[in-house]
Amino acid sequence: MKKVILLFLIAATIVSCNKNETTTPAEKSEAELAFNVTTIFPDANREWEYDVPECDPTAVAVTAKFKLAEIEGPDDGYFNVDVFYTNDSLYTQVLKVNLTECDDDGDGCCTFTLTEFYLLDANGVEIKAMPAVDSEFFEFVTNPEELTFEVCAFKKTQVYVDVLCFEEHLYELFGFYWFNITEITVREMCFFGDICISYFDNPFTDWQEIDNLYQGQTNGIQADMPAIFTLMVYTWDDDANDWTANPREWNNEYYADGSPWLGENDPLCIRYADYDNAIDQYKVEVYVYGPYGPFGYPAQPTGVWYFTDNAQSLDLNQDGVVDFVLGDCNEDPEYEFPESAPGK
Repeated sequence: MKKVILLFLIAATIVSCNKNETTTPAEKSEAELAFNVTTIFPDANREWEYDVPECDPTAVAVTAKFKLAEIEGPDDGYFNVDVFYTNDSLYTQVLKVNLTECDDDGDGCCTFTLTEFYLLDANGVEIKAMPAVDSEFFEFVTNPEELTFEVCAFKKTQVYVDVLCFEEHLYELFGFYWFNITEITVREMCFFGDICISYFDNPFTDWQEIDNLYQGQTNGIQADMPAIFTLMVYTWDDDANDWTANPREWNNEYYADGSPWLGENDPLCIRYADYDNAIDQYKVEVYVYGPYGPFGYPAQPTGVWYFTDNAQSLDLNQDGVVDFVLGDCNEDPEYEFPESAPGK
C-alpha cells in the first residue's frame, strides 16, 4: 500500500513540474533589445565638409524614439523607451520584441534594420539624432554595420548607435527630408562687409607688421578691405524670457572645405528655421575682425540686427545681401557701424 501511495506522489510531482514549464508560443519567441548610444563629436584635426551643430550642455536626454524597418512600433510606427546613464555611458531601457511573425525559418532569430533613432528631452524635443544612411552627416557614423543586426529569442541584444547633436534647420543634412516639413521653413540671408582702417586707432604700419588675417587677402593691407567677420545668431526663448544661451555661429575666415576665404568675393550666408505657425524673433550680432582678432568679441558686437520670422526685412535694397561697413570709407552702405547700428 505504501508503494502505491509513493507512486501516486511521484506521478503528481512530475505532472506539476510539467505544468510549470509550459510557455506560450509568444513567450518562446520573445527577445530583449537595448541600445548603447554614443554622441559623436567631429575630430578637430580633420577637415569636414559641413559644420556639425554643437550640443546644448543644458539639454538632457530622457527618452529614445526609434524605428525598425521590419516591425511597426506602437506609437505611429515608433518605439519609445526611457534612457539611463551608467559610468558616463548612455543606454536605453530594454525593449521586449516578439519574434513570432518574423522568425520565418524557425531558428528563433530575426534580422532588424534601424532606420531612425532620436534622443528626446523632457519636453519631447529631439536633441540628438542618428543621421540617415547616405546623408551628408552619415560620414560621422562609426558603426554603420550595426544598423542591421540579429535578435534571438531568450537573449538580450545590445546594439551600438551613433548620434549627433540635432538642430531642426539642419534636418536635410541628417537626411530627414520629411522632418517638420509642414511646420518650419528653412530661410537664408547673406551678409557682406567692408572695413575701413581709418576707423581704428592703429596706424597703417601696425596692420602690415602685426600678424592678422587681412594680410592674406589678395590685395593685402588696403585702406578699404572686405571685412572678415563672425555672425552670432540667437533666437528668443519665450520660456526663459531671454535670448538662447547657445547661438549658431558663422564666419568667413575659411570655406567649408578648409580653403581660405578671408571675406573676399562671396557673402557669408546664415540659415535658420522659421516656424510657420509661430512668431519667431531673432538677433544677429556681427563681430568684425581687426588687427588683433574679432573687434569687441565677445563683450561688445560691432553691430546688431533684430528681425521677426524673415530676415529679408534687413535687406534694405532687396538685392539678397545685407551690406555693411565699419567706418566711413564706403558710400551709401545699407548699414554703417557704429553710427547707424540698427536697434530693436
